[in-house]
This record gives sequence, C-alpha cells and structure tokens, in this order.
Amino acid sequence: MCSTMMCKQGGQWSPCASLRGFTLIELVMVMLLLGMLAIVALPRFNDAGFREYGYAEETLSALRYARQTAIAGNAHITVQFSADAFRVCRGDTCPGNGYLNNPAVGQPWDGSAKNRGRAPEGVSIVTTLAAVTFDGLGRPHTSGSLTIGSHTLTIEPETGYVH
Repeated sequence: MCSTMMCKQGGQWSPCASLRGFTLIELVMVMLLLGMLAIVALPRFNDAGFREYGYAEETLSALRYARQTAIAGNAHITVQFSADAFRVCRGDTCPGNGYLNNPAVGQPWDGSAKNRGRAPEGVSIVTTLAAVTFDGLGRPHTSGSLTIGSHTLTIEPETGYVH
C-alpha cells in the first residue's frame, strides 16, 4: 500500500506534489483567537470613555479625601475647579496654606499634571461651583454637582457626602 497519492501527468502516473493547506481545526482555532482579540482589544482603541471615567473617579476620590482630611484635622479644606483641572488646598482659598498631596502618587493636587488634578486631553469639568470648602465636620460651605463627560458627581448639603 502506497502512502502518497498518484497523479496523472503527461500520460504517466507519478507521485503528486505534497498536499498543502490548513486543516479545519486550524482554521477554526484561528477564527476563535481573532474573535477573542476583537472582543478584548477593539474597545481599547477608543479610550476617551476610559479617560473620562478615570478622571471622574480621580475627582470623586479627591473630593472624598478632602472631606475626610477636613474632619480628621478639624480644619477647612478647599477644592477649587476650573474647566480643565481641580486643586485641593488647605484653608479657605487656593493655594491658601499649601496643596494637599495625592496619597496615591505623593504629589500635590495642584492641577499641574496627570494624577495632580489636570484633566486628560479631551476631558473637561462642567460645573457652576468655583470651589467647595469642607469644614471640620465635613460639611461643605456650598453644595452642588459637577459633570465630567457623562459622569455627574454630587456634593450633598449638610453631610458633604460625595457621590
């Protein structure tokens, strides 16, 4: 029994050239891998939503940290907003008695760079609040909300709860 296929070439039978191609299992595996890659990687190419969400979470964390620091130190802490940044300061005004440090990076929240209050490219803060000052009981002197893209952060009156 012969293990190679025979082909007729020029009136004579001779061994065929080796067969080339992919098996069905190989094709299915490649299609599965491409499908998984598309599901995971393609949404990452449009990262504006991720930057917006990340900055909204950073701002939320900064507001909550400012409130907690005001309570812990029985002092006034101010968060000042502009269209492209926020600043967190000790006292009733910014810079007041200096900027509060972002505990995650050890740098001041002075609005000068990423992780320091500066909004990423294409992300902005929309608010009617120029600044929020928390007193020693965690109460804001002014309350309201601010919008970062599709995310709205609310500062409750009396309690200062930020959500």
